[in-house]
Amino acid sequence: MVFEPGAPPSDRDGFLTWFFRTVRLQDGHLTTDPSIASSALRAWYRDMKTVYSPVSGPDVPADFAGDDERNTDYRFAESAIFARFGWEVSRKAYRKAMKLAHFHGLGFFDASGDNAAVWTPTSDDRFVISHRGEKIAIEA
Repeated sequence: MVFEPGAPPSDRDGFLTWFFRTVRLQDGHLTTDPSIASSALRAWYRDMKTVYSPVSGPDVPADFAGDDERNTDYRFAESAIFARFGWEVSRKAYRKAMKLAHFHGLGFFDASGDNAAVWTPTSDDRFVISHRGEKIAIEA
């Protein structure tokens, strides 16, 4: 997940509470409409979808190939984008998502990683782990 760094609380418990509230937006589901996301989040998404095509929503390519391993399920909130990548491309997608989060000044939550780390940009243009903890179960 990428997010606006000022949106969630900075402590671990507050962040996780915010995260679970965010992924359950709109009656238990995030939306497939990127227009509700902030401009920085939309810029991140615009860069990501050039390689990892959306499987739903208004930006599904006209030549959509359902069996492409790079197909990605993006879900949007005002201050966050949650992306689910196929296992085959997960490492490359992870690196690209994190690199673009840093580039666009966004936070990055490694929700499926072993330590569920949260990365945030700093004022001196670094990208650092703000906090981490145990792996969490996500049923968004």
